[in-house]
Amino acid sequence: MIKAFNNIFAKSLREKGVSKGTKGRIALSIAGDSTDAKAVVLRLIDSIGFDPVDAGTLADSWRQQPGTPAYCRDLDATTLKRALGEADQNRIAESRAEQEAFTRRLIARAK
Repeated sequence: MIKAFNNIFAKSLREKGVSKGTKGRIALSIAGDSTDAKAVVLRLIDSIGFDPVDAGTLADSWRQQPGTPAYCRDLDATTLKRALGEADQNRIAESRAEQEAFTRRLIARAK
């Protein structure tokens, strides 16, 4: 099992894929326990215009869920790796509230 595509808005997935090497290319993290399966998904992510980032095992996948700095932020690979590392399970509720407010602002702007 691989966890992927759960930390990007559909609009970003649809509109923000760009060629490899493009400055500011958005990165997507994946997590999974199978190295072979992760390799397939990492290649898929690259092929659709995003920088793939291996976020570790499924047990580590909480780092890319709601309430973490990596969730739905359209970050480049360097920043995404940093955000995954900064995730703190003790701050998830607080961060989730901050992200919900951020998401509401994005939705309001999109209307």
